[in-house]
Amino acid sequence: WPWLVTVSALLCFGVPRLPAVTLDDVDPFIGTGKAGNCYPGAQAPFGLISWSPSTTFGDYDSVESRPGYKYDRPAIFGFTVTHLSGVGCHAAQDLPIMPVRGSLDLSPVTRRDAYASRFSHARESARPGSYLVQLDDARTDVALTVTERAGLGRFRFAPGAPRSMLFRSAQSVNGVTAAELTIDPANGRVSGMVASGGFCDRDPKLYPYRLYFVAEFDQPVVVYGFWRGEKRLPAAVRQAAGTDLAGFVTLGGDPAAPVRLRLGLSYVSRANAEANLRAEIPGWDWDAIRAGTEAAWTSLLSRLEIEAPESVRRELATALYHNLLQPSLFEDVNGEYPGFDHRVHRMAPGRHKYVNFSNWDTYRTSAQLQALLYPRQAADMAASLRLDAEQEAPAGFPIWGLFNHETYVMNGYSAVPWIANAYAFGAHDFDAAAMKTALLGAVDRHYLRGESYRDLGYVAHTDEPWDFSASRTLEYSIDDFALAQLCRQLGDPVAADRLQRRAQNVFNLLDPQTHYLRPRRADGSWLQDFRPTGETGFNEGNSTQYTWSIPHNVAGLVAALGGEAATETRLDAFLEKVLVDGWNVTEPYFWISNEPCFGVPFVYCWLGRPAKTQAVLRRVAREYNATPDGLPGDDDVGAMSAYRLWIALGLYPAIPGTGGFVLTAPMIARGVLHTGDGRTLTINVTGATAAPAYIQSMKLNGRPWTASWVPLANLLAQPANTLEVRLGASPNSTWGTLPADRPPSFGPPQPAH
Repeated sequence: WPWLVTVSALLCFGVPRLPAVTLDDVDPFIGTGKAGNCYPGAQAPFGLISWSPSTTFGDYDSVESRPGYKYDRPAIFGFTVTHLSGVGCHAAQDLPIMPVRGSLDLSPVTRRDAYASRFSHARESARPGSYLVQLDDARTDVALTVTERAGLGRFRFAPGAPRSMLFRSAQSVNGVTAAELTIDPANGRVSGMVASGGFCDRDPKLYPYRLYFVAEFDQPVVVYGFWRGEKRLPAAVRQAAGTDLAGFVTLGGDPAAPVRLRLGLSYVSRANAEANLRAEIPGWDWDAIRAGTEAAWTSLLSRLEIEAPESVRRELATALYHNLLQPSLFEDVNGEYPGFDHRVHRMAPGRHKYVNFSNWDTYRTSAQLQALLYPRQAADMAASLRLDAEQEAPAGFPIWGLFNHETYVMNGYSAVPWIANAYAFGAHDFDAAAMKTALLGAVDRHYLRGESYRDLGYVAHTDEPWDFSASRTLEYSIDDFALAQLCRQLGDPVAADRLQRRAQNVFNLLDPQTHYLRPRRADGSWLQDFRPTGETGFNEGNSTQYTWSIPHNVAGLVAALGGEAATETRLDAFLEKVLVDGWNVTEPYFWISNEPCFGVPFVYCWLGRPAKTQAVLRRVAREYNATPDGLPGDDDVGAMSAYRLWIALGLYPAIPGTGGFVLTAPMIARGVLHTGDGRTLTINVTGATAAPAYIQSMKLNGRPWTASWVPLANLLAQPANTLEVRLGASPNSTWGTLPADRPPSFGPPQPAH
């Protein structure tokens, strides 16, 4: 294993680094521990296939089994080909493929852990585009690499026993509603289909999709067979179907040579899976395929340069990597993909269809990062959401879109701020006029908002189990504001003013007696027996956490809370603790693991107390580290990672739909962002490694900058831009403290005079 020792040495001990982020800086094992729900396997940027190990669990319905892989689990039962990064529900993990050495006398259908193999992290490595491990019980070295829609595996079996590959068609993470397998021994081919689904509800009949595959071997198939449940099918059977299906092939050839397996995937058809395979992996050169995918990763990762201690550099490089895994490509090489209307559509040449949007999580951090650095991809993502809306009519834009289905997970209508944020940060290459029209129609539809939001100015509380009336009102207000900013940028001030006025609806739930967001009934009465730490009316949180999350009008919030002094006292108490572990929906403190809290430390900047923001964020950053346990909560398709990256850079995109950042103390010595339009932003920091560290002064392109907010147009005013930040050990009493230096707030638009 000399190659593995070399890779492990690079990852563990470090080598001299150039400033640009490289593949060696990324550690895909970060977030695979107790909280992050990430997977370490092989994937191309935004790739359709993610080929990653699935470990064994005592309880496959448990929270810890959601990502399929946990760093502390001792055995692998298969290598699955589809995953969602960092999500808080079970999804995908289709078609576990497992090398088996020796006899096949147990059914893998009824015994998931049959043929599982122990492994050691000392003989496991991962980097962008590839994954390698030595299976101890199976005595097989596994090397996986991928392209966008296909994969190539290399399996070195120890000699002295039959070499087989097992296809567990029935064991997608949520089960299957159908499966098909065909074995063609003459051509060394296994092909088939698995139909699965489910998400936060594990029922595979919900949100169904069909995944087709074609797999080929470079060694001859000498024996093959199927199981249906416990029963082994007759030897002559070459095709089988059912919900309790598995198959295997035993390979001949030179026992000293590796077995190589290439496979293509498609959500349209078996023919398209084969076309994807032929187009992307026409040969068997594992190293060449890996090199091509690594080149793609290098091109995207190098848009970030970091000078920081080794562990911090690894954290931030991996944070960027996590934001390049999803949303996922969905179209085949011929452009075909299954739409939300369950018909096959075709993308125009050069455009891509993306799926798997965790919009409620990612609109706050990931959308801006992807748009700023990768506007071409982000524009296709935004256009993909509009295609979903057109195909799903009258349901509209996805809230949480899984493959080609709406799952209705989370509240709000978060595709709106995702698209508005992407546009504000540079993703313009889509039909913006058509997008605006579609969004305006969608946000006014009755099906989502209900008449109460329009007519009463809030979502009326109903006592239904999934009511979430208060947090829905807040999210709809954010949606309205974000769309208002998009309309303003696109030259529609009438729609912008109307939506910005309606974006103040959230204040209709700010109870003047308790000074908290509080659910109200349709008759205007407040919810009785209200507790600020109660969950009633809120999705994944409580009023003490959600009340701070009015990013478009913080000045209005401060006034409603009794002024700056009262707000600061209350904010101090809320941020006294940084909660990480556990399900903290009834706690009155800052819960880093849940996205509505992301912006809370920055509220100090609206109070003229930016030094307090800087101090809190240093505490927040300590909850991240460059280990498998290094994420403080579900990564939620990159949202948690992007938050870490932004605060390390000293930038936070706080106001939805608005191109700009709240500025805070960077935690790196130097950073460079290479934007998608060819501009650069260089952040040079003096005193970054000191603790504590507070902003003493700042210069933007050589001129003093005293505000804690910077519009994107100012930050990137020229091709090459420089932000110089000087930090010191004591809070500064002047920087960012004057009323004119505070971030903007957007109340109701004023009539023209």
